[in-house]
Amino acid sequence: MPARRVFASFILFAGCLKAQDFEAGITVLNDKDRVLKIDADRPLDVAASLLAQDYQIDINAEDPPFACPDDVIDKRASRKNPLAADHFYLPRGSRLEVHFSVDKHHRPLDSLTLLDQIVAEYNRTSLFRYRLQRNMGDAYSFVPVEARDKNCRPVKITALLDHRISIPKESRGIYETIREFDSALSRAAGEQTTTNTQTWMNRIPDTVVSMEAHEGRARDLLLSILRATHYTIGFIG
Repeated sequence: MPARRVFASFILFAGCLKAQDFEAGITVLNDKDRVLKIDADRPLDVAASLLAQDYQIDINAEDPPFACPDDVIDKRASRKNPLAADHFYLPRGSRLEVHFSVDKHHRPLDSLTLLDQIVAEYNRTSLFRYRLQRNMGDAYSFVPVEARDKNCRPVKITALLDHRISIPKESRGIYETIREFDSALSRAAGEQTTTNTQTWMNRIPDTVVSMEAHEGRARDLLLSILRATHYTIGFIG
């Protein structure tokens, strides 16, 4: 287990694909049928981004721990910057293809059914296992439930954001709010965690967040923080 885990925030209504997503998209087959086709290091991340971008579905994808050496690839050799780190690991990745139908407005006939299809197809072809989690309102998460240990054996896991944390009611600046969140989650998880804020917090540095007292899953609190900032473009981290 790494000394520090950096995790992605929720994708809210929009998203952008990463440079290493070398094949990803939603293809129009005809007026009613579409195919989601992905070949990437984090297929569920990319699926979430595409669905948020094209169909405004609130969906987030969470990484499992990558303890098995066979589950990651060192991309350091392909990086040209001489100041780059000695190692740059990415998940090995996999392919994902799901066919679905749309209505006359070109939206999925049933978003929940589509999300269930994606999870089922990923679980069928991947060495990892996920569940679909409904969060507050109509926000969803792809949540890892099974990974591989350092000996590459399947193991049940507790997703990082499934840990229960508590914070007191208080109005804080956004950076202080995130520090409080990271501290609470690190204590609950028993490892150092850091929220990747590079994409969105630089745009809202002076925001004050008024949060009610929270005692529950870290995932729900993180979503509440994002909604309190009225920030609607998430990121993959």
